[in-house]
Amino acid sequence: MVTSVLIIALLGFPVAVVLAWLYDLTPEGMRRTSRSYTLSKSSPYAVGIGAMVVVVAIGAWLTQGRNFGSPGSEDAVSSSGVSLAVLPFKDMSSTGDQEWLGEGFAEEVLAGLARVSNLHVVARQSSFALRDAPLSEIADRLGVTHVLSGSVRTEGPRARIGAQLIEIESQTSTWSRDFRPELTSVLDAQEEMARAVVDALEVELGEIGGTSIMSASTRNPIAHEHYLRGLRLWNRRSEADLLSAIDHLEVAVRADPEYAAAWAGLAYVHLVLPEYSPTADVQLARDRSAEAAARALEIDPEQPDALTALGWGRMTHHYDWQGAEDLIGRALELAPTNVNALHWQSHVLSWRGRQVEALQLARRAIALDPLSSLMRTNLAFILMEARDYDGALREAEAVLASEPDYESSQRLVWDINTRAGRFDAAATGLQTWFITRGRDAIAARELAAAFATAAAGFRETGRSSTLPRELFDRLQPGLYVGGQLFASVGDRSATLEILEQAFRERAGARSLLSIKVNPHFDFLREDPEFLDLVERVGLGG
Repeated sequence: MVTSVLIIALLGFPVAVVLAWLYDLTPEGMRRTSRSYTLSKSSPYAVGIGAMVVVVAIGAWLTQGRNFGSPGSEDAVSSSGVSLAVLPFKDMSSTGDQEWLGEGFAEEVLAGLARVSNLHVVARQSSFALRDAPLSEIADRLGVTHVLSGSVRTEGPRARIGAQLIEIESQTSTWSRDFRPELTSVLDAQEEMARAVVDALEVELGEIGGTSIMSASTRNPIAHEHYLRGLRLWNRRSEADLLSAIDHLEVAVRADPEYAAAWAGLAYVHLVLPEYSPTADVQLARDRSAEAAARALEIDPEQPDALTALGWGRMTHHYDWQGAEDLIGRALELAPTNVNALHWQSHVLSWRGRQVEALQLARRAIALDPLSSLMRTNLAFILMEARDYDGALREAEAVLASEPDYESSQRLVWDINTRAGRFDAAATGLQTWFITRGRDAIAARELAAAFATAAAGFRETGRSSTLPRELFDRLQPGLYVGGQLFASVGDRSATLEILEQAFRERAGARSLLSIKVNPHFDFLREDPEFLDLVERVGLGG
């Protein structure tokens, strides 16, 4: 209110300046003056126009600048002021082996409620991380006003589900109910629950008012069970978990070949498998991911996870940057809170050189999933590509403070320090990364020391160096780290060799995908072979 009044007052100021110059107040009333109105630096027109420009700038600052706060803060509060964390439903089975059901049921309800535009719903990883935390801690760490929790178990052909909605400030239950659906009707119970929660929160449904809150699912209990089991394993993200997730999701699509969400889940798992499995067949994984995404989109052309997976594959494996941006952009139109889409689109934009847009998406993902190590590391990565090394290091180190063995942030700390010219710190990070991955500790120490000396020398003098290939053979740093190690010491032939390998294998190596913006490769910017590679990757011009 104060801002609005101030803007109105300021807008009146230049008008008053011009009127005061054009007219005189006389006993007969307002009279136009006889002054000359040649536009000059001292002209009242110029003064008035200048004042108007200043006022408009101030007004824009007052209205827009108020959104500048902590990363993603503009997305952390809904228009209704209501925000929600959905905790995993507790496994109440007699055998205690249905945790997958409680997590899966809660995640599906969470995804449905996230479609309500007037409601801010915290993403899965952050909500689930606080499953056993007191309400005060949930409020402090997630900034939510309400919590939805419950319990679930199966009893023969039926599920027994209890749910309650708690207002954190008063610590009172504002709604609770038990459901006893048949396993073939769980989707109906989820829809009923989601609508009851929205009603209890007194939130408008907005654009989805006339449609289902829950996305299309399956009424086949076998397909649903294996989908939920696969979903839980996909979120855990180890090689063994991903391989097991594939097994469950394949059972799901065999049981219900029209289950679009299960096909999209298969697309996701095959897509990321090579990042976690050194023995995975990259070509086979890529093809299976694309096939599964295409099948999901045949069933449901607006399945956001399938669009996201297909888009990421278009970029990482086919270097179709615009196709990737369009597909993931469409997913975000359909599901603006899809953190996977936000995550991957931020990379697409960052590697195309559009850092401001990329940072906006990365920060929005943090607002939705503030405790996610993956999303925090992603923000650190985007900050690094924008050459904000101090900001990137703060984010990466914050992740490692809470999760010391988080591999992606360990590797990122080395990269950030290398780009910033902090070679001793980079060498320490490189050695730690190798050792925590079970590599030869002696070779790691020797390569880190050789790297620090050679990289510092190249940065200071411009004279290129080489690194011992025998150590590379023992440590197997991979295409991402290997390419940047060679580049950091100015080894032209080795750098181009590994980038060409990454291009041929279409393995999605970040060293190659970042080729347009990565300062490691600045020494090659006028090299004809390098420029040709940039063109072939689709990032020329």
